[in-house]
Amino acid sequence: MKVLFDGSSDYPQGPIQSIDFKDLENNKTNLMFYYGIHPGYRMDRPTNFKYNVYFESEEPNGLSMGQMPHERGNWVLDFWTKIVHCCPYCVKWENDQYKTDKFVYEPYIINPKYSIIVEKKYSACYIGGLNGRHHIFHQIIDVLKDIPNYRFVSYINSNFVTDLNVDRLQKLRINAETKISVCANLLSENIPGHFRQYMSRLPNWKNNEALKLIHEGLLPQFKVRVIEAGITKSLVLVLRDPWNVIEHTFQPDVHFIYFDSIDKLKDKINECLANWSYCEKIIDNMYDKCMSELSVQSFYDKHLKVYDV
Repeated sequence: MKVLFDGSSDYPQGPIQSIDFKDLENNKTNLMFYYGIHPGYRMDRPTNFKYNVYFESEEPNGLSMGQMPHERGNWVLDFWTKIVHCCPYCVKWENDQYKTDKFVYEPYIINPKYSIIVEKKYSACYIGGLNGRHHIFHQIIDVLKDIPNYRFVSYINSNFVTDLNVDRLQKLRINAETKISVCANLLSENIPGHFRQYMSRLPNWKNNEALKLIHEGLLPQFKVRVIEAGITKSLVLVLRDPWNVIEHTFQPDVHFIYFDSIDKLKDKINECLANWSYCEKIIDNMYDKCMSELSVQSFYDKHLKVYDV
């Protein structure tokens, strides 16, 4: 297997930069594997490989301009042997639209070599940006800032940031040093009406479960920070939403814990901190699943090995 990566659409310390499939390259020449953000549309692709597989980490974001994959660039379905997406709803819908079974689901993955296990010294953290007109992430920070010994890790300077634009390893270390990681698996539009204006142009868009709330400017987005928290043994505390895409991979109260609304977040954090022995069991379950089923090796075994001959 040979590997080509395109992370040009992500910022330098972004999550796609730390998956790293290069360790799995070998001397066999039947399979080319592409991964990154929009790798299927941008890369100069060699044509001498029998099998071509790529992992697309942008769906449903990639649909936000109202373009099907073949409308975004140099993309032809027949070239691809398999297309792996981290949006289960788009997988089903795109298979229906293209009358194929080439699209398959896999949540965001991580390289276990980046796992860090250290003593906890922080209470709760949020890692990420504050994009979106619904101010979901601002509201999380408004709660978090009042929790003693919190962390807010971001690549953009804003109020209450404790760790600004740290590198990937330092971000993972902060995750590992924190008991609870707060996540919201949502994408909120920045400009009111943007999703509805563009995504309603897509054929049969109403059949895509991910697009059911575009009139409200919301999409489901499985966050890689769920997996990053998992491999650093930080409790994953997730906002319940209209999709709960996390349940396609993990079980509530087995691998993670929900909080039902922003106004209940503080109470839920305090409840978890007060019942930490219970939470540690959930943390261990999440860690074990991430390390065994969501690693680059398990991705290779599931999606690539059969073609690497």
